[in-house]
Parts: sequence; structure tokens; C-alpha cells
Amino acid sequence: MASNETKSDVKMEVKVDVKNDPRFKQGLSLMKSGKFEEASEHFGELLTVMVTENNETDPTFAPLYFHYGSAILALLENESDDLGAFDAALASVSARNAEEGKTETIAEKLAEIIAADKEKRNEDEKDIEVAWENLEMARLLYSKIVHPSRDERLALAKTHDRLADLHSINSNDSGVVEEIETEIRVLSKFIPEACEHMADLQLRLMLAYCTCAGKDGISVEDASMLRKMALGLEKKILNSLREIIGRIDSSLSGEKKFAYDENLTAEEHKMFEYDGGGTEEEKKERKKRVLTSVTDVEQLACLIREELKKLKNEGKTSEGFDGGEKASNTTPEKRKLENGSAEPTVLPVKRKKEAHENENKV
Repeated sequence: MASNETKSDVKMEVKVDVKNDPRFKQGLSLMKSGKFEEASEHFGELLTVMVTENNETDPTFAPLYFHYGSAILALLENESDDLGAFDAALASVSARNAEEGKTETIAEKLAEIIAADKEKRNEDEKDIEVAWENLEMARLLYSKIVHPSRDERLALAKTHDRLADLHSINSNDSGVVEEIETEIRVLSKFIPEACEHMADLQLRLMLAYCTCAGKDGISVEDASMLRKMALGLEKKILNSLREIIGRIDSSLSGEKKFAYDENLTAEEHKMFEYDGGGTEEEKKERKKRVLTSVTDVEQLACLIREELKKLKNEGKTSEGFDGGEKASNTTPEKRKLENGSAEPTVLPVKRKKEAHENENKV
């Protein structure tokens, strides 16, 4: 039976090589140069052109969605604090009044600044939404890949990392926790735990748990649970950091480098600073950085223990305060969202069902 479709009715699927497209590379160059506004406009226009005649949900476009969303996020992250401009504007009122004989009041200037700030906040909310939509689309597309390559798994992890950054500037602490937890799960399948990147992620998660625990309105029980979850990461992070220091010391002393991990590419060894490579100065600087992280973890853990001990002495919790390993991975905010008793702050943190199903394939 002959088909009734004509050539004009059929949407031709064209395999697009996004990463090697000169226009895509130009956008990356703008990002590296710190021209985030130009980069966001460039990626946005390129995305519109590329998906017009192609399937917009093809995983091929995941890098483009990622970099478009990341460019917008970079703009938000690099915005200067308005307080300096606010103070300068108020200080200039008197000077202008003296020079021009005007009687502009501070109240009038304040109203003008508040109006401008309100407009800017509205623009930021739109930017946050667009950044989230594109980063979330990148995450969904990377998650759809049945047999992802190492680069694609790393790209998925980076996408979760940028989503965590987005939730952070939007004060969505439960979203930060979810993204970092997922990023760690993705990376743990193909990179060693004892590398700086993983240790930094776990420290960031430790801090995120504490931030959630300190939010207004949270119950003492839930706050204690989150602090124990944070405390449960202490030993793992310190062990990783001390192993890294050992590798750096061995390399500095001229001993044989730490065994090369055949599961990692040469690029990944360099990326995760896993084999103690680099110049002597770089190794010393790396060791200094890692030692600082050790101090940060120890101090944070000490503060958590003090807080839990205080709660226990006040009779607000009858549980021990040295645990954490058996604590639930579900934060109080996640449970409230799932039970319909709370609304997310601007950005949704609940995942689409199909995304969860595909994530296990990575």
C-alpha cells in the first residue's frame, strides 16, 4: 500500500554534530572570555536555528541546552551587588542638589532605586526560569541515552552541578541537596572517590544538609536528622583528603607515583588531579588547598556535634549525636513537597517520572 505522505509532509531527521559546529565553538569561546551575555544570546539563537528542522528532544542537542542554560546562570552569578550602587546613589543626591540647586530628597531617590530593583528582580526570575528549563532539558536528554559514553556521563554530572548552582542562588536548599546527591551517584560509577572533586562535592553536600537544618520552621527532629546526615559524611571526606595528601607527598619526595588507575583516561587523571601530577609548585599549592579542606571539614563536624549535644542536653532529642549513617536520604523539604504540604520556591525540584527511570541506565 502506497503512502499518502509527500516529501513536504515528512520531517527529515538530520544528524547534527553540535560539538564540532563552528557556531557552537564560537559560543564556547565567548564563555571562556567571560562574555556571558553575548554567549547566552549566541547559544539561544543557535538553539532556535538547530531545532527548527530537527527533533528538539534528540540527545544530540543536550550540550547546546546545557551551555545556553549555563551561560544565563553565569550572568546571574556575576551580577554585582546592588548595595554599593545604592549607597553611591544616595551619597550623590546631596552633591547634585548643591551643584544644580535642586531639592531632590533621599526618599525620592530611594523610591527610584526600589522601582529599578523590583524591575531587575522580575527580570532575574525570568532568567532563572529560562536557565532552569534549558539545564533541565539537558539533564533529561543525557538521561535518555541508553549506553552513555564516559564524556556523556561526565556531562550529565556537570549538568546536575549547574542545577545545584541555580537552586543555590534561588535559595532552594532542598534542590541543592538533591542535585549534589545525584551528581555524586553519577560520578561514583566512573571516577575514584579519593579525588579532590568528589571530596569537594561531599563537603558541599555536608554544608547543604546543615543549611537545610537551619531553616526557619523546620522541626527539631528533622533538623537533627539532617545534621546527623552531614556528620555521617565526615569520615568519608577526611579519608579521601588524607589519601590525596599521601599521593602528593609521595610525588613531592620523588617516590613512585600512586598507581595509575586504568579505569581513568589520561584526561580524567588530570581533571580530577588523581595521580599527583603537575609541577612541584602546583603540588604544594594543591596540598595547601586540601589541608584547608581538612580543617573546614573538622571544624564543621565539631560545630554539628556541639549543636546536637546542646539539643540532647535540652531534652529536645533522645537520640545519639555521633551517627548519621542510618539517616534517611529524604530531606524534610522533599517530604513536604511530596506530601503536598509545601510549595517549591520558584523552581520545581520534583523530577519527571521518565527521568528517574532513565537515570539508572547511566
